[in-house]
Amino acid sequence: MTASEAAAPGRLLTGLACGLATALLWGSWAVVSRIGLTGALDHRDVTMMRFLVSGLVMLPFLFRLRIGRAGIAGIPWRAAAVMAFCGGAPYSLVVLAGIERAPAGHQAMVGPAAIMVLTVVLSRVFLAERMTARQYLGLVLIGAGVAGLSLETLLAGAAEIGFAHLLFLLAALMWSCFTVMARYVRADTFTATAIVSVASMLLYPPIYLFATGARVLSLPAGELLVQGLYQGLAIGLASLFLYLHAASLLGASRAALFIALVPGMGNLLAFLVLDEPLSPMAVSGLVAVTIGMAIALASGAVGPGRAAASAGQAGGVMPGSKP
Repeated sequence: MTASEAAAPGRLLTGLACGLATALLWGSWAVVSRIGLTGALDHRDVTMMRFLVSGLVMLPFLFRLRIGRAGIAGIPWRAAAVMAFCGGAPYSLVVLAGIERAPAGHQAMVGPAAIMVLTVVLSRVFLAERMTARQYLGLVLIGAGVAGLSLETLLAGAAEIGFAHLLFLLAALMWSCFTVMARYVRADTFTATAIVSVASMLLYPPIYLFATGARVLSLPAGELLVQGLYQGLAIGLASLFLYLHAASLLGASRAALFIALVPGMGNLLAFLVLDEPLSPMAVSGLVAVTIGMAIALASGAVGPGRAAASAGQAGGVMPGSKP
C-alpha cells in the first residue's frame, strides 16, 4: 500500500468534515442574523459590523494586489464597482431587511435557491453557458419549492413576510449579478472578497453614521461584537477556507454537493434554535429545493465554484468567481 492510498481514508473524512462544517456555517447564517436582528440591532447595524471586521481583515490582502488607473488586479474599475455594489453593503442591507421581517428558515430556503436559478439564467444570457434536460429539471424543482412557500405565505395573508420574500429575491438578483460579473472578469476568490469587503468598509460607515447619528454608541457592545466576529470572520473567512479545503480533498464537484444541504440545515437550526414551525407546505418545498439543487449541482447546471456562491452569499464569500 502506497502512502497516498493509506492517507486516502483520512483525506476523505477530513474533506467530509470540512464540507459539513461549511454547510453548517452557511445554513446558520440566517439564524444567527435573525437572533441579532430581533435584539437591539437592526439591519444597518449588522451590516456595519459585518464589513468593518471583514474589511479590516482583508485590507492587507488588498494592498498586495496590483492597483492602477485601469483597475485592480486586472479587473476594470467599473466591474469592481458593480461587484462591490451587488455583493457588498447594499446587498447586505436588502437581505437583512428581509430577515427582520420573515422567519430565518424562509431566507435559508428562498435565498440560496433563487440565487442558483438566477445565476444560471444570467450565465445563460451573458456568458452563453449551455444546460441539459436534467439541469432544467433541477431548476424547475427549485422554482416549485420556492413558489410553494411563497404561495402559502400569500394565502395566509402575511403581507410582511411576503414583502420579505420580495427582498430575498431582489438580494438574490444582486448576488447573481455579482457572481456573473466576477466570473466574466475571472476574479479569483480572495480578490473578489477583498474588493467587496474593503470597498464596503470604506464607503458604508460614513453613510451609516449620517443616517443613524450616535446610535452605535448606545448599542450593546456584546451583540455588536458577536455579529461582527460571526459575520466577518466565521462566515466571511472561515467558511471560505473550509469550502476550498473540502474542494481540494474531495474535488470541486463533490464539494459543491454540500451546498444542497444548506436550506435543510438552515431550517433545522431555525426550528431548534428559534422554535420556528415547519408547515407541511414548507417541508414539501424544502424537499423539492434540496433535491433540485442536488440534481442541478450533480448535473453541472452551475460550476461547483459558482454554485457555492448561492450558499456563501452570507459573508461576502465568492467561491463562484474562480476561473
